[in-house]
Amino acid sequence: MPAWVAISEKEGGDAEELPAERDGSLLLASLTNLYPNVTTLKYKGPTGVWRIVRCVDGILTPPEDDGGWGSHIYICIKKKEEPKEDDTQRKRKADYGMDGGAGYDDGDYDADDDERNWSKSILCSYEGADTSLTE
Repeated sequence: MPAWVAISEKEGGDAEELPAERDGSLLLASLTNLYPNVTTLKYKGPTGVWRIVRCVDGILTPPEDDGGWGSHIYICIKKKEEPKEDDTQRKRKADYGMDGGAGYDDGDYDADDDERNWSKSILCSYEGADTSLTE
């Protein structure tokens, strides 16, 4: 009879139980069917510190110190998602003032987009003939 492993997507969330394999392991594929982007699981050890479940080649092995999965509630660890293209473009517009204000960048690659081409000088534009520059 397979062991059942209690898993929650986040700490304090509702747990669901998944059956372990006959050898006691848990397949990462079984987890990702329920929780996309999961890479492994974690649980609180007896000292209150998080312990990470070992995942090798898509197979999660039960903790050895507890004699198996035990009665822990395991929490999903997910890989961080890359920002979507729309989010990236929106951030770029906000960062570069693409609303037509100062610092306009059309989003295309320019030679001055490359840090190696940046100089250490600052160009300032002053309006009015009676303005003097001082350090």
